[in-house]
Amino acid sequence: MANGSTVFEDKKLIIWDWNGTLLNDTAVSIESMNKMLARRGMRLLDEFHYKRIFRFPVKDYYIDLGYDFSLERYEDLSVEFISNYRALQHKAGLHDGAVELLGMFRAKGITQVILSAMERLTLIGDVTLRGIENYFSAILGPEDHLAQGKTEIAANFLKTLSLAPKNILMIGDTVHDLEVSGLIGCECILVAQGHHPFEKLVSTGTCVQKNLADVLNLPINP
Repeated sequence: MANGSTVFEDKKLIIWDWNGTLLNDTAVSIESMNKMLARRGMRLLDEFHYKRIFRFPVKDYYIDLGYDFSLERYEDLSVEFISNYRALQHKAGLHDGAVELLGMFRAKGITQVILSAMERLTLIGDVTLRGIENYFSAILGPEDHLAQGKTEIAANFLKTLSLAPKNILMIGDTVHDLEVSGLIGCECILVAQGHHPFEKLVSTGTCVQKNLADVLNLPINP
């Protein structure tokens, strides 16, 4: 906490990813998918395999798992996954350090938003369930369950603001979060406690921390 007074001094907006970054839901995501795979007699996932094949757009991840879209529509599979996920979401809690970081940023007067590939109403319900919705000025997500990515959502939101990219920081847990930050032109911190493994994140050459507590000690310009 001692370094918190200077590390984020020039930042006016924090863009948070939700799943895997603030919410510790990797195990729930794997269990939700394994229910689908088991129904079809397909190979089940373990955490090691999951973290290495999960990607955006999520439709490509489904292909890697062996789904055949000539037999089943991706849209229907997405609905099935979300149904499983909702039934299990009570098992997922916030990562250690999440509330402390949110509180620190709020105390410093930094605006915070959530930007997720999760369908917006589901996302709002998920955040509200954890009792942290009041930390955010906006909770942003798509209007469907297809998880195609969040670049366009980010671009549209930032059009409503008058902030320079240097005043924005994105915090996420996947390579896609880095891709989004690159299109915005802002800095990005990736936290290796979510849906992509440490070595995959490090290979991008960006700032990577093992957990949220470590973010407090990270200089913005590594």
